[in-house]
Amino acid sequence: MKLHYTYYTHGFSGGMMLSNSTSGEWHFDTFQQGATLACPNSELQVVVQEKTCKSVLLNVKYRQTQATLQVSCNNPQRFGSEANAYGFSIEFAVKE
Repeated sequence: MKLHYTYYTHGFSGGMMLSNSTSGEWHFDTFQQGATLACPNSELQVVVQEKTCKSVLLNVKYRQTQATLQVSCNNPQRFGSEANAYGFSIEFAVKE
């Protein structure tokens, strides 16, 4: 099992909307409770709270915004932030 992520950024520059995305994955067998997962945004903190054989409970924090996400095969989750002309979101999904 793998936890797949897709990280999207968007913003306005010179009157044009610019966007970009990157993706990656982590293997379930490497998860330990309390482990912080490496992310493409250094200000974004993703911590493993609990793990079962088919799902993971994540605590996701960006600056003053925080959420707890239960991610499984049939339950992908999304976290994001919008600020003025800039925003990002990260989507999590479990893949077999």
